[in-house]
Amino acid sequence: MSNLVDEETPLLHAEPPKERKPTPLPKLQIAICLLLQVCEPIASQSIYPYINQLISELGVTGGDDRKVGYYAGLIESLFFLTEATTVLQWSRASDHIGRKPVLLIGLFGLTISMLCFGLSRTFTTLVISRCLTGLLNGNIGVMKSVMGELTDSTNRAEGFSLMPVVWGFGSTIGPLIGGTLARPHERFPKYFSGTFWKTYPYFLPCLVPAVVVMMGFTITLIFFKEVRSIHALPFSLILYINQTIQKRSQGGGEIDDKPVPLRKLLTYRVVLSVSNYVVLAFLNIALYALLPLFLAMPLEIGGLNMDPPAIGYILGALGILLASYQAVFFAKIVRYFGERTVFIASLSTYLPVFALLPMINMAARSYGTNSWPVWILIGMVLVLLAIMDMAYGTIFMYITSSPPSKRALGATNGLSQTTVSIARAIGPALSTSLFSYSVEHNILGGYGVYFFLMILSCFALVLACRLPPRPWDHEDTPPQTPLVSTLDIIGGDTRKIGYYAGLIESLFFATEALTVFQWSRMSDRIGRKPVLMIGMIGTMLSMICFGLSRTFATLVISRCLCGLLNGNIGVMKSAMGELTDSTNRADAFALMPVVWAFGATMGPLIGGSLARPADRFPSIFTGTFWKEFPYFLPCLGTVLFVFVTFIITGLFFKETAHHAHGPKRSLSRSSSSSSSDTLLESQPTSDEQSVGFRGLLIFPVIISIANYVTLAFFNISVNALLPLFFHMPIDMGGLNLEPAAIGYIMGIYGAGTGLFQILFFAKLVRGFGTRRVFIWSMASFIPVFMLFPVISLVAKTWDLCWTVWVLVGLILLLLFFMDTAYGCIFMYVTESAPNRRSLGATNGLAQTTVSFARALGPALSTSLYSFSIQTNLLGGYGVYAILATLGCLALILASQLPMEPWQKEEEGAHQK
Repeated sequence: MSNLVDEETPLLHAEPPKERKPTPLPKLQIAICLLLQVCEPIASQSIYPYINQLISELGVTGGDDRKVGYYAGLIESLFFLTEATTVLQWSRASDHIGRKPVLLIGLFGLTISMLCFGLSRTFTTLVISRCLTGLLNGNIGVMKSVMGELTDSTNRAEGFSLMPVVWGFGSTIGPLIGGTLARPHERFPKYFSGTFWKTYPYFLPCLVPAVVVMMGFTITLIFFKEVRSIHALPFSLILYINQTIQKRSQGGGEIDDKPVPLRKLLTYRVVLSVSNYVVLAFLNIALYALLPLFLAMPLEIGGLNMDPPAIGYILGALGILLASYQAVFFAKIVRYFGERTVFIASLSTYLPVFALLPMINMAARSYGTNSWPVWILIGMVLVLLAIMDMAYGTIFMYITSSPPSKRALGATNGLSQTTVSIARAIGPALSTSLFSYSVEHNILGGYGVYFFLMILSCFALVLACRLPPRPWDHEDTPPQTPLVSTLDIIGGDTRKIGYYAGLIESLFFATEALTVFQWSRMSDRIGRKPVLMIGMIGTMLSMICFGLSRTFATLVISRCLCGLLNGNIGVMKSAMGELTDSTNRADAFALMPVVWAFGATMGPLIGGSLARPADRFPSIFTGTFWKEFPYFLPCLGTVLFVFVTFIITGLFFKETAHHAHGPKRSLSRSSSSSSSDTLLESQPTSDEQSVGFRGLLIFPVIISIANYVTLAFFNISVNALLPLFFHMPIDMGGLNLEPAAIGYIMGIYGAGTGLFQILFFAKLVRGFGTRRVFIWSMASFIPVFMLFPVISLVAKTWDLCWTVWVLVGLILLLLFFMDTAYGCIFMYVTESAPNRRSLGATNGLAQTTVSFARALGPALSTSLYSFSIQTNLLGGYGVYAILATLGCLALILASQLPMEPWQKEEEGAHQK
């Protein structure tokens, strides 16, 4: 009976498809792209360990600590909010003028904004500098475009697996810097005894990231090779762009490689990928906004009452765990289970994470903050977050494969970063505000914010299920139907810190969402490099303004400026997609969370260590300047880091979007003997049309971006909550940790994330598939949120006992795994672009939506934290219940992803 033949039996036996040999990754260009990726978390997360203390010192809460979450969330969100307004433009600019100029501009802007932040003495200046960071930085979209241009379908998993790794590394260094260097005149009086460090106690943690960014600027300027060629332009940015003439090597025909109009970007692939990216980013940033708030708030307010140093240590451990997990497991997990499975699994972790947060608080109240149950639960949350982070790698792969054409890679990443910036702008403000509101009104015992986020997580899972099992392959892309679619603001009430902290944290992503799409589309036309450089310049400017802020209004303005001028987050993913193919993309995108974890480690470390240098290092920072602007130094540190990155990008980064000459120029491939040159020079020819915005709204783009948004929202909400949770008193649901401790913890968080990404991401993606890794990573958010209240309860019962630290370590471990989601979703977003010409636009769209999610995440998570404490919602842990519920919804969204990112024709990545 085995020989039965029916009408469905093929007449000829089909030959099994031959598996393509992975294309070697261009190591130097990938390394520079990852260096730029590190700058983002370092600059944005270095403020986490000390932002809540800064808000309290500015007096904007009126002495009501319950309101800290509102303002902290606002500051955390401003970067993403302003970034959302420009990241698409930066990405689209990189499509026109090249990736390198945009990257350099972004690095410079990041450096300036960090310095401004460190010199800020009012809430207004903090806002201005934070906005400046987002406005001038469009690199997050451009970097993904670069990654997409440096990879093809054979190596994209490897390439994008690196992005969450380095992001985790940045997430480790950032909080460590912020927590360690904050108030240096107190921690290091022998070296920082001047009045300047007393006046500006948080300038040092800004200065160090600024230095790091400046290093990246220098390296990019010198060594980065433009991955896109462009027409002669009447701008000085042309100096950074390598013009390349290429020809299609397969089929002999010409490809339409013109920039894709915005309408044509809105294909199903792009919309779906960007939608998942937005949901992911929203949940992620909401969680990261809640996590420090949860750790910092008093036990009775639903936190663990940790001091900033302790919060920095926890978040630093989380960064280390995330980077480690992504590096080791992501690629293997994605390959084994598939991109969609990984994405859904990663997204589903939000549910237990949000559920664990109120449990941690309850345990802290019962056994003390330092009790072993608290630390065990915190460790569980960290482990879940490590799993959750895989969602980024998978959604990046979907976004990279979703552009309508290779020419639209920058626009696609810009679109994704625009939307993600909006999500990230909403995430911190919403989560922290819900935290404060839950506490103030005792919603669900103060834990209402967690239940709200759990519900959102469930919706995210529904959207993730719409993704295909694998990212789209350009070779198999059918015609897509466009889818149109010491500030006195808290009044002394520490419970309100979550509102303001979440607002500040969200503003960056909210403003970023307004521009990231334009930056990404610009990168499709002018190249990735110019947009990346512009974004760095904007970041530097906004950070300097933030450091010089002395009022809440200036904080808001600087944070918004930071988001508006930064479209690099989408452009970077486009570049990563262009630097890899399907054989190495998992490895490459695994590095992005790693460097992000590194930045997330360095950022909080800089912020926590260099804040108030006049107090911590009175012997060095004795001037009145440091006393008047105690948070300028950590901003300056960030600016210096961005500046170095700016130089590196300008010098060494090669344009990955070689089709950035314009729509009419015919491209022909020049010979090359190295894999790096092959990847850089073998780009699509000018017959490949760049689709418009409507053309981007295809299912692959929508589902990929949606999952990306969900991941980013949860991730940034956790990042915003972590320092708030660590900072708040134990009786308010926190751990009452010092900024230095917060920085160390968050530094560990970033370092662990990067290490995990390096060791496991590519292996996990190859072993389990992109979707499985993404889903598992997203699922880690659920236990992470559930661990927060447990840690708080343990701390309230036994104070900061060893149980608390074990639970904190568990949260970090979960976050390590969670970070693999970024590499996965990056692959989805990269592959979801309608074509290679639309990769930048797709990433720009993704970053736009993600920026809104990241803007919403910190504000929402920290506000929910404060609200839960003020209203005693769920005993002050309502924020975690809400986020955990939202995590369940995120898993549903993640399940919509295909098993593997969509595949498309990638001549530019694997021509010989």
